[in-house]
Amino acid sequence: MEYSISDFITESISVKNFRHLDLLLMKTIDGFGFTRFGYVARSLGGTTNSDPVVVRHTYPNAWVDHYMQNEYYLIDPVVIRGENESIPFEWGGKKFIKSVTKNQAEMFYEAEDFFIRNGFTVPIHGKGNESATLTVLCEENHNYFSQQINQHRHDIHILAHFYHQKVKEIYFSKEEKLSYLTNREIECLTWASHGKTYSDIASILSISRNTVIFHIQNAKQKLDVKTITHAITKAIQASLIKF
Repeated sequence: MEYSISDFITESISVKNFRHLDLLLMKTIDGFGFTRFGYVARSLGGTTNSDPVVVRHTYPNAWVDHYMQNEYYLIDPVVIRGENESIPFEWGGKKFIKSVTKNQAEMFYEAEDFFIRNGFTVPIHGKGNESATLTVLCEENHNYFSQQINQHRHDIHILAHFYHQKVKEIYFSKEEKLSYLTNREIECLTWASHGKTYSDIASILSISRNTVIFHIQNAKQKLDVKTITHAITKAIQASLIKF
């Protein structure tokens, strides 16, 4: 039976170390057709540690050494875009290579020698300076990769934020205390977790679209997050909603 994101959420709740968390993440993305992941937190936004940087990955060590020695992090368009955008994005393939600079293209050609060809990156930005990215990769051709992304995009988005929350919990060795959510806020987040739009939720709950936005904005404020996906993740983690 395929290991699902719901299985990941259930099993990761009790996880207390990074290695176990990484194994669960790999088990999940393998079921989606992906072979590797890379996670970088430039800041976890903590109060007890100043600007913690956490890096977790399953890239070949030889590629990581080559990447660092050549300081590719200074020109990597995936890193640059992840720091400045909040919407998940794909990279890889001929069209993508043509859109970057000569030096950046050379970096991606070298990455292909290590079977790093296609990726889907989810930027994560929280309150203050909290910033991270999770990337899933595939060794297959770009058409196959795009098909898998289109099928699992929503789950990967949720998965990335949930993984990030668990990293914070493990790093700081404590769970966040969350504010109380109203029944209507929980209803709106629950439907949003199933990929429903504001208009969809308004129709389902027989309320106006502006009212849906109002409840979700309130939930985001109470959960101390910037995005609806981050709010959904924290609500799932706190067992306020089920996924």
